[in-house]
Amino acid sequence: MRNVAAFLLCLLCAQGTVSAQKTTMVIESATVDPVSGLALVSGQGFSGSLTVTIDSMPVRVLSATATTLVVEVPASSLAQPGTYLLNITGRSTATFVLAVGAIGPQGVQGEAGPAGADGPAGTQGAAGAKGDKGDQGLKGDKGDTGAAGLNGAPGAKGDKGDKGDAGPAGSGALRVVDAAGVELGLFAAPTSAVREINGTFVEFPVVNGTLITCESSCLMVMYADPDCTGAAYVNPTYNLVPTAIITTGQVYFAAGAAAEHTVQSWRTLGEACSNLGSAWPQQAASLGTVPLSSFGVGATFHVAR
Repeated sequence: MRNVAAFLLCLLCAQGTVSAQKTTMVIESATVDPVSGLALVSGQGFSGSLTVTIDSMPVRVLSATATTLVVEVPASSLAQPGTYLLNITGRSTATFVLAVGAIGPQGVQGEAGPAGADGPAGTQGAAGAKGDKGDQGLKGDKGDTGAAGLNGAPGAKGDKGDKGDAGPAGSGALRVVDAAGVELGLFAAPTSAVREINGTFVEFPVVNGTLITCESSCLMVMYADPDCTGAAYVNPTYNLVPTAIITTGQVYFAAGAAAEHTVQSWRTLGEACSNLGSAWPQQAASLGTVPLSSFGVGATFHVAR
């Protein structure tokens, strides 16, 4: 399975998106290929010098990025299917239960634990200031009881009043627009525009009034079929708003939440297709794409109301 190992190394080198560096590691998934003896570990915060153990046994890290590791699985673990504790230590520590071989049926759910104790009562707010007492008026004489009057006839409907003057225009949100005033999206500090595309809010980095674009080889796409066809996926984004990747006139982005998908091939945009040789489960988001020309915007941008 040299092709599988080579793919994993290329997969780690082809990551095209840039995410903020995190100091806390999180392991989100770990998949073992029993043929190659390698484990693909996905998560966040894999940076700096890392020490990886499986069942307390140090293992070799073949390749690493901030979101993916490829490690060797000990031969003793491969020979004995079961679950083993995966531990990664660096700037922080993360653990994960690694399954080798088939996973058994789910066990019976345990009994619910006792309810926690009530929290302490909040402090009482300060009482408001007491208002001044009004002057007492003079008591009037009691009047005689009058006879009940007859109900009057309904009055005629009044004329419709004149329309009031329009109020002043509101200040509105800041927008990122081109030289002709065509809107790219709402301004997001410090230097981005946010735009909704087919139900997904996408962030467009703008530097010195120009959209950040990429010429080629800036986005790795995974496919459900072995020949880079079928459903397309990208590595998930952990930002609240995914960042747009703009290349060759197209806008690419992670559409919707990440979920587990089975992929059989991958390629970096602008390069040849690579077949994995087998199906791999992968946490990924669906690939969204629209032509940049559909926005109808120019080449330079500024902030306006």
